[in-house]
Amino acid sequence: MSIKQALEKQKDGIVADVFQADQAYALLKQIGECADRINHSGYGHFFAPIQDILVRDYVLAITKIFDRPDKNYPTRGIPTMIGLIRDSSKELKIYQRPAMLKRLAFAGLDITAFERLTDAQITLALVDFYATKLPSKDKVDGFKAWRTLEALKFRRNKAYAHNESFDHSMFPETTWQETQELVQLARSFTSVVCTGYLSFILTSDDGMFFLSNDAKRASRSLSKLLVKAGVVDSM
Repeated sequence: MSIKQALEKQKDGIVADVFQADQAYALLKQIGECADRINHSGYGHFFAPIQDILVRDYVLAITKIFDRPDKNYPTRGIPTMIGLIRDSSKELKIYQRPAMLKRLAFAGLDITAFERLTDAQITLALVDFYATKLPSKDKVDGFKAWRTLEALKFRRNKAYAHNESFDHSMFPETTWQETQELVQLARSFTSVVCTGYLSFILTSDDGMFFLSNDAKRASRSLSKLLVKAGVVDSM
């Protein structure tokens, strides 16, 4: 398998998980905003298990994106993709250099001197930049992300992957905003890599992730359903 094929395979897995996380989040947000009216209309018992499923999908999608490589079970995720890029830095060609650099700058990397760098040098700079942002208890930039990811992994392992006898009130706390920062990190990294090495554009120049808009289709359909059911007057 060529490095480009390997990156394509990783991209497909990460993008699918980002889409799942975005779709679940949009639906949960929509249900939450209408919760009082849904309960008042007598549909609360219908939406409660749907919310549980969506939260599970959201947690599983994010934790999969940041799973570490496993020699026994090959994974598709950002850590694996970063390893592939680092190991192949000398052979990777950047096909869309201006667009890639624009997305790197939008992500917060200083690209002032990048015009003079080789593809391999830019690739290593990209790897170093995102490696510091990945969840890590040993890095200042990655500590907050690590704490958030650990909270999600705890819930995944204790409640979803295994049916452990455990006091759910003891789950580590995290916020929706913190989990969304992990998803945004995944969007940013995947967009840069796909733009540069696969000529596959995932974001606009101002950072809008195209598939996030597609992921909101389900929530827009839910809005129409709630209006038709008379739960809300309009959305």
